[in-house]
Amino acid sequence: MFTFHKSRLQLLPLVLILLFALVLSGCTPGNNNNGGSGTNTVPETGSVPNTGNNAEATTVNVSMTTYAFQLDNPNVPAGPVTFHVTNDADDMGHEFILLKTDLTASELPTNANGVVEEETLESLGEVEAEIGESKDLTVDLVPGHYVILCNEPGHYANGMVLDLTVQ
Repeated sequence: MFTFHKSRLQLLPLVLILLFALVLSGCTPGNNNNGGSGTNTVPETGSVPNTGNNAEATTVNVSMTTYAFQLDNPNVPAGPVTFHVTNDADDMGHEFILLKTDLTASELPTNANGVVEEETLESLGEVEAEIGESKDLTVDLVPGHYVILCNEPGHYANGMVLDLTVQ
């Protein structure tokens, strides 16, 4: 009978380690609670959250200036992609909104004020950046057509929109 209890005691550290590992597995970086870190991982239709288990994410540096986007890599592959978005404008804040759509950048539905009706489209995520601020948006992209836009009043109408094809 003593041997039975001794065997159970020998298993206790292993059981505790396994329980600890299970508890930690619920605290992954892809939980969408970024605590203001500037990184968003957004699961939507046509995308899969980047949990860090996939291949390393492709980074696309995005510069937002007054009414324009500039991407350092216009050839974006399918898979995990991190958009590192910097507001390089010296006069206003901007949004970086990523839409999955078959519509071209100029065909997006707008309201009477010229603001894109985002709720009618498939948004994969967005970040807002004030002057000089940088933030990241990480998503797993599937091949297809996407649109990047700023939907601050007047920005879309002034051409702050870009078509993006993922291969």
